[in-house]
Amino acid sequence: MSKKVWARSVLDEYELEALEDKAVKYVEQYFHVKLPQAYISILKEQNGGYLSTNKFPYSPEENEHIEIEFLYGVSSNKNEGILQSSYFIKEWGLPNNIVLISGSGERWICLDYRSVNENPPIIFIDVELELVEQIATSFDSFIKDLYRDKHNNNIQDVVFEDDQTEFTYEEGEKAFSGNNVSKISFAILHFTNTNVDTNWFLVQLNKLASKKNEFIVQDAAEALYEIVEVKYEINKDEIDNNLIQQIIDKFKNHFDTSVQNYGKKIQRMFDKKRP
Repeated sequence: MSKKVWARSVLDEYELEALEDKAVKYVEQYFHVKLPQAYISILKEQNGGYLSTNKFPYSPEENEHIEIEFLYGVSSNKNEGILQSSYFIKEWGLPNNIVLISGSGERWICLDYRSVNENPPIIFIDVELELVEQIATSFDSFIKDLYRDKHNNNIQDVVFEDDQTEFTYEEGEKAFSGNNVSKISFAILHFTNTNVDTNWFLVQLNKLASKKNEFIVQDAAEALYEIVEVKYEINKDEIDNNLIQQIIDKFKNHFDTSVQNYGKKIQRMFDKKRP
C-alpha cells in the first residue's frame, strides 16, 4: 500500500508480531467470515498499531471528523487484536456479527458482517448516542479517506526555561552517566535529531540500555529504532553491527516486558537490514 498509514514507532502497544497466514485463517474461521484483502495487506506491512493518518471525515460540511488513533492487528491470541471483539461486544452491548478494528469505551470502528460474510462495509458506533452508522462501503475506501491534520501533527514536549535542550558530546556523556530522567530524555532527543557520530551515540545508548528506569530505556529504544530504520541504510558500512546487537540483547533481557517487546521489534527490523 503506497499511502503512509502507520505512525512507525518502537513504543507501540497495539503492534503485534508479524502477521502470519495461519493467524488470518484462524481468525476467519473463528468469526466465520472473510477479512477484507485490503485489511490483510496493510497488516502485512505492520500488524496493527498507531496511525499516521488518524482522522476520518465524518461530517465534511461541518468540518467534523472521527479520531481513529490505531488499528487492531490479527493474532490467534484471544487476548489481543481483533479477537478481543467478543469481549468488548458483550462489555459495551454492541451489535453481534461485527469485528472491532479500532476504538474504546463508547466509540468503535467496525467491520460490519451483519448481512454479509465478506467485503463488509465499515460502521461507526457511538454507544452513548445510540448511533450505528455506515461511514465507508469497504475497508479500502475507509483507508483511502483517512487523513492527517497538518495543523496539529506534532506533540510538542513541554520545555521550561531552565531545561537544557542542546548538548556537546562531553555534556551528553555526563547526562547519560547520570540518572536525571528529564536531562537524559532531552539529550537523547538532541542527538537523535542532529548529525552526530552514530557509533558514539550507540556507545551511549548501550549504557542507557542497562538503566533500571524503564522511561530512560524506552527513550533509548526509540533512539535505536530511529538509527536502525533510517540511519543504518545511509551509513551501513560505518555503523558497528555488534554494538547494535549488544543493545538489542539488553532490551530483550530487560526486566520490563514492554522493553523486551521493543527489543524483539528492533531485532526483526535489524535482521532484515543487516548484510
